[in-house]
Amino acid sequence: MNEGVPTDEEFIVRKIDDYFIYNITVPKTFTKVTIIEGIEVIPDRYFASCVYLRQVNLPQSLREIGHSAFYNCVSLEMVDLPRNITYIEKCAFMFCKKLREIDIPPGVEYVAEECFKYCVKLQNVILPVSITSIFPYAFWKCKRLQLINLK
Repeated sequence: MNEGVPTDEEFIVRKIDDYFIYNITVPKTFTKVTIIEGIEVIPDRYFASCVYLRQVNLPQSLREIGHSAFYNCVSLEMVDLPRNITYIEKCAFMFCKKLREIDIPPGVEYVAEECFKYCVKLQNVILPVSITSIFPYAFWKCKRLQLINLK
């Protein structure tokens, strides 16, 4: 595989633990990633700067998205957050410049600092009524943001 050339192959994450995190690098050229059922946490910066990543399939078992997990995934267009998620950490989707909409599930209580900062194409945000806080700069520089809906 040529470094820097996008591939339409799918990268499948089958296991995330301390050994996996420190010994395997997610290829930056993949456009699609699927995380299998059973994985509960996406570690900090795990997919950071996967600039060709357009689609990510998250399992219903996912509970937490770590700090800067999808930071600078500039091609990421859509994320369907699973209903069991409770934490989306700081800068998780910062610089996801093609992300247009986000529907935050009911278990999430806050939108972390800089979580969607510089998501310049983000237009619609759906927040659950369980949201108690939106931290500073959570939606900073989201120039096209037109609607924040509570459901």
